[in-house]
Amino acid sequence: MAFCTKCGRELTPGQVCVCQRNYAENGRTGQSVGTQSAMGNAGRQNTDNMIQQGVGRAASQSAENMAQQNIGRAVSQDTQNIARQNVGRTISQNAGAVQPGVQSAANIKEQSASLVSNVIEVFLAVLKAPVSAGRKVVIEGRVAIGVSLIILQAFFTGLFGVIMISKINELIAGAAGSASDSLLEYASVSLVKLSYVRGFLISVLGSAALSFLVALIAMLLLMLFRGKTTYTSMLLATGIRCVGMIPVTVLAILVSILHVGWGIVIFMVSAIIGYIFMGRVLTAGSVFVENKVPYVLFLLVILTVVVQYFMISKIWPLYMPDVLRASYYDFLREMKGESRGLSGMLKNIFDY
Repeated sequence: MAFCTKCGRELTPGQVCVCQRNYAENGRTGQSVGTQSAMGNAGRQNTDNMIQQGVGRAASQSAENMAQQNIGRAVSQDTQNIARQNVGRTISQNAGAVQPGVQSAANIKEQSASLVSNVIEVFLAVLKAPVSAGRKVVIEGRVAIGVSLIILQAFFTGLFGVIMISKINELIAGAAGSASDSLLEYASVSLVKLSYVRGFLISVLGSAALSFLVALIAMLLLMLFRGKTTYTSMLLATGIRCVGMIPVTVLAILVSILHVGWGIVIFMVSAIIGYIFMGRVLTAGSVFVENKVPYVLFLLVILTVVVQYFMISKIWPLYMPDVLRASYYDFLREMKGESRGLSGMLKNIFDY
């Protein structure tokens, strides 16, 4: 008889005890279970790893998506900012297309106000100190100041011309009689009356033209005496001449309202005062010998008188109305020698 070494059970020869068989099966089962457990653990680990990888990928993908969204927002914001800037520039450019005209008008107004202020300042300074202030103006070479002074003097000359025209019209009306005497006489007086506007404009233009000619003659005379000068300097010296003439011209206008004869005398004196002012600044800004200034002034006055006489002889018929001017020229043609102009008329009257 045989017995099981494990449990002591009686066995037949060659028989395997049941406990041995159960132990073997339990061992295989335990190994299988262990293997399965290990495999389960490995599977779970792999699953966890896959889940973690999936979560990581999802998180990474989410982060990338968020970054792309942020970049998109930033690009969109930059695009909007650039668009706003471009719109702003367009609006500014469109506004700037209108602004130059307005700005130009404002600049012209500002420059005009500044020029008027400077002319008044120079005018008063020259009246207070004709030599020092006058020389300073010529040396500085501000042409606009000189031209403005010439125009200002021409304006007052035009006012004097208007006063003279008013006196002439009064004489014409008095000689022809009142309108109640005869309608025909009233119509005749209306035809021969001088125009105030035309007289003012002719006087202004004639005075300004004479001043520019005086500057030219002065320059040529200085060059004749071997002096070095420019037309700009002589134009400014002529402007100083006008400063001396303006107050006397204003006085002539006021006196002419009361007495025409004395008004004309004072107006002629204004020219003498003007040449005195001009002579004191004639060499400023020029290379010239002071001792020759009296000779230059003497020749300047003589030549200016000649030019002025020529201008008056050609210009004064323009003061007349068209009908009267035509009759005047017809009268000259009928006179002996058919002389024209003021000198010819006077000569023919005396010879008639």
